Amino acid sequence: MPINRVPSASALSPKNGSIFVARTAIAAFLLPSISTLLWWIPTKSALHFRGWVNAEFILLLALALWIPSSGMIALLTAELTLSLIEPIAHLYYFSPADALLSMKYLLLIPTSRLVTYAVLLLLYIVGSAVSLRMLLERQRGTFAKQAAGALVVCVVLLSGYDVAAGRRLSVSQTTSIFGDLDASSLHAVRMPLMSLLVGLSSGLTNPSNTLVEKLPSALDRALPKSGLGTRPNIVLILTESWGFAKDEQLNRMQIEPYVGSAIRDRYRVETGTVGFKGGTVAGEMRELCGESRNRRTSITLPSGYYDACWPDRLAALGYRTLAVHGFTPSMFNRKTWYRQMGFGESDFLPELARDGANGCDGAFPGACDADVAVWIKNRLLGTPDEPTFVHWVTLNSHLPLPSHDDGAESHACVVLHIEQDHSLCTWFSRVELVHESVARLAMSLQLRPTIFIIVGDHAPPFLNASNRDRFSQTVVPYVILSPKKVFHLKSTLAKDGVKVQTVMRY
Repeated sequence: MPINRVPSASALSPKNGSIFVARTAIAAFLLPSISTLLWWIPTKSALHFRGWVNAEFILLLALALWIPSSGMIALLTAELTLSLIEPIAHLYYFSPADALLSMKYLLLIPTSRLVTYAVLLLLYIVGSAVSLRMLLERQRGTFAKQAAGALVVCVVLLSGYDVAAGRRLSVSQTTSIFGDLDASSLHAVRMPLMSLLVGLSSGLTNPSNTLVEKLPSALDRALPKSGLGTRPNIVLILTESWGFAKDEQLNRMQIEPYVGSAIRDRYRVETGTVGFKGGTVAGEMRELCGESRNRRTSITLPSGYYDACWPDRLAALGYRTLAVHGFTPSMFNRKTWYRQMGFGESDFLPELARDGANGCDGAFPGACDADVAVWIKNRLLGTPDEPTFVHWVTLNSHLPLPSHDDGAESHACVVLHIEQDHSLCTWFSRVELVHESVARLAMSLQLRPTIFIIVGDHAPPFLNASNRDRFSQTVVPYVILSPKKVFHLKSTLAKDGVKVQTVMRY
């Protein structure tokens, strides 16, 4: 529907025309910057800033000046909305395809928080639409076309500047910037909508065109060294948001549960880092299949893609394969592709709650990680003569975390001087709790020989840039606990009514 405009005689004067052109140019450059400002307020940094000027918005506005209509206002509003929410995908290391497919899981967020997000987004959308309508209703005849021409020239000049500066023009500008902004490396223009469309076209195409990048995994490092001739249990713990800190003291304090003499008497302890790309599901693919898929989400891959993954290979060796996660089975469609990957059994929040696991809060409220560790111990003790592979994705350290937590005044936080930063301290305490739980599990005397692989999925996606910049954006840590060659399994057996101690060697 066209937008009505009735310019008065005075409105057609050169002076008013110049004012209109100037006002339109300012709006074209500043309106898309509101989203950048809104991100800067909580982060105090130009987080995910991938170009100074939104070229798409400027070109769409130029078109709207020629063809003003409600449809163009809707399109411009959508562009501004995308500029606001697009950084969320990069915040959580999602590819564009994964981000789009994950939108349905927003309904799993606690209702009060979801309503708050929805209201704020609605206010932003309405404000954007009203501002754009006011701008376009004030067009002044031929001056509108002059303004449109000036905007197009600006985009051409800025794009030419990028080329002259040696920056290759690309619609897919997805580089995330953390910490201090390196202005010299930024493009002058950015195109968020085109970047999204290009990412989607390459991420939702035929699987045969999927780019697969091989990545070393902690599981690959652990199993060849240990060998599977004795058929030990294997427990892989993919630890949510456990990143590799640039502060070595923080790294050391998080793995303290594995440095005691009791653990080292029974296990060889190996630490190190592996590269990561993408979010939690990508971390699962890295560990279970030794690869990262950059152009297609692993959420929708057909079953044939999983034939060479560890669950299928271990099942062929006689292992019972079990996947466990403290949240709903519908999240990222895990229930389906766990089965396709070769897991004979997968258990989620309903099964864990049925078996007595308590609930813990967080971004996605679910089973407490400490209770899941106990649940795994009970499952392993239930089949002592059968080798088992367990894949556990932890939950409680998923960001964002509550601003206050029971561990906010922990001794470790005080030593690290982060007790006043509740978000960072709570994250540390929840990851630390996972390590303490795994250490207790590893020291269970009745377990058959078990290899434990504890590894991060991705760096912690803190919104605050200074906290985010504390961690490597390329590698995550791991700890491997390998049982020593002579392993004593003590169990109490009843024989003719007399209890005896038995020592088993593997």
